[in-house]
Amino acid sequence: IHDFGRFQEIMDDNDKIDFILSRGGEEMKMSVRTDDLHKLMPTEFLEIAEGILVPLSLHMSFLTQGPCGKVIVVKSGNMFRGFDLAVIAELGGKRTPDLQSLADALCEQPREALIPAKIVSPSNRLTEIAVTVPIERHWSEWRSAQKTISSDGFITWEYTDLPQSPGPKLMEKKRVVKFRSNLHAQLVIITFKSPQPMDGNSGVS
Repeated sequence: IHDFGRFQEIMDDNDKIDFILSRGGEEMKMSVRTDDLHKLMPTEFLEIAEGILVPLSLHMSFLTQGPCGKVIVVKSGNMFRGFDLAVIAELGGKRTPDLQSLADALCEQPREALIPAKIVSPSNRLTEIAVTVPIERHWSEWRSAQKTISSDGFITWEYTDLPQSPGPKLMEKKRVVKFRSNLHAQLVIITFKSPQPMDGNSGVS
């Protein structure tokens, strides 16, 4: 093989390729399996309040150092504002390892509520950050999309509306938390990001 074009043709025409490599003056034999590139790319996504969430593709998993399939925010929209390229690890106390678990967790939440969530920021892949997500479904659509490829290679996307969420939750009675008077002073550092205004400042972190 003297050029990449010939190598590409061999890869396209075979499911398995046998190599003879030369390294350090020694020849080594090895076999690799080829696959369709479309199978390595996401074939589904969620459109939530004008935001787009997809499972991690092979290429994105290299960038984020996370396993394929986890849910990543590629367009924040109205609900995930400020979470661009973040991985949604948990929503409403439920782990969300894939797109279906996130869709189920979202549909269980009452409309107009602020739901606790945990994300993994692109700037810190080792720490899960506690955030709040506003459930907004009055003005925008929630739907899932599935990609299909016909025999002639034509790609289409089929959209399905997600199940309706419960109605708004009534405000509960105010609760007061009391601490023991003999509690020793401690230093606690909390890392968080709030998409909602807090003491007049939005996006406090």
